Amino acid sequence: MKRLILLAIVFLITTFGASSQTFTVRLNDGNQLCCHVSDTTRREAEIIRIKVLGNTQPSHPSGDLSIPSSVNYKGFNYTVTSVGENAFAESDGLSSISIPSSVQRIADKAFSGCSSLKSIVFPSKTPSFGENVFEHCTSVSAISFGSDWTTVDLHLFADAVSLKEVFIPSRVTKITGVKSIGSLEKIVVDANNKAFSSDDGILYSKDGITLYACPRAKKGAVSVLPGTETILDGAFSDCIYIESILLPVSVHEFAFDEFIGCKGVKSIILLSEIPPMTAKWNGATVFAIAAPNQDCILQVSKKHLKRYQTSICSTEGVYETLKGNRKADIVPEKMMSKASIKKQ
Repeated sequence: MKRLILLAIVFLITTFGASSQTFTVRLNDGNQLCCHVSDTTRREAEIIRIKVLGNTQPSHPSGDLSIPSSVNYKGFNYTVTSVGENAFAESDGLSSISIPSSVQRIADKAFSGCSSLKSIVFPSKTPSFGENVFEHCTSVSAISFGSDWTTVDLHLFADAVSLKEVFIPSRVTKITGVKSIGSLEKIVVDANNKAFSSDDGILYSKDGITLYACPRAKKGAVSVLPGTETILDGAFSDCIYIESILLPVSVHEFAFDEFIGCKGVKSIILLSEIPPMTAKWNGATVFAIAAPNQDCILQVSKKHLKRYQTSICSTEGVYETLKGNRKADIVPEKMMSKASIKKQ
C-alpha cells in the first residue's frame, strides 16, 4: 500500500512539473503564443500549438507575425529554438511570418493550412524541417531564404499556387524540388553564387554549360543560353506554357524525350550544324526527338536542312537515353520525322 501511495505522489509531482513548463506570451502586436520549456539547463523554449482550455476557444495568431528570438518565463529569458508540430496550423488569418535566427527546427505541419499566408522570412541559417510544414499554404507568393543557406528544397512549397518567383542566395550549392511548384515562372540567382546562375528565369550551372531546370509556368519563347552544352534530363518537364524553344550551336546533349511534356510548343529551333545525338535505338546512337504534339515542327538552317532530314530517326522501336536511365517504346506517330523538319 505504501509503495502505491509513493508512486502516485511521484506521478503527481511529474505531471505538475511538466504542466508548469508551459506558458503563454503576449506580443506587442496583440498575438498570443504558447510556449514550452524544451531545455531547462540551456533555457530553450519551443513554440507549441495553443490548447483549448475549458470552454475557451484559443485565438490563433493573425496578421504579420514576427516570432520572438527569446521569451520570458518566471523572470528568465528562454531562447526560442524550435517551432513545434502543428504550432500554427489552420491559422488562416496569418498573412506573413518572420522566423528568427535562433530557430533551429520547424516540426511537422507547423504552418499547415495557413491559407492566407503570403510572405515567409526564414532565419539566416537553414533550420531542419519536418514533414508537410507548409502544406495547403496556397497563398504564399514571397519567400526570403536565409543568407547562409546551402540547400534549398522547394518541395516545401508544392501547394503554393501563387508562388511565381524564387531568389536563390549566394551560398546555396544544392536546389531540389523546382518542378514541384506548378506556378513558378522565374528563378533568380544571386550573382555571387558559385554553383548556380540564372538567365531569363531559367536555372543553369555557374558557367552556363548545364541547364538544370526551366520553371513549369515559364511562358512564351525560350532561348537556351549560348554556350550551354547539356540540358539535364527533366529540365523541361511539364513546361506546358512554352511556345518555342531555341537551342544554340553549343547544345549537343539532351534526351530524346526531353520536350515531350511541353504540350504548347509549336517549334523547336536547332542552330547546330550537326544534328545532336539524343538516343540509342537498335544498338545505334541516333538523332531523335519525341513529339510534344502533332503540330510541332523542327526548324533548322536551310544550309543544314538535308543533313537533318537524313539523320532523324522516327522508326518504331524502343528508344533509350544516352545514359541508359530511361527507355520508351514509341511508334513513328509519336516521333518527330523528316516531314516535321522545316527551314528556318
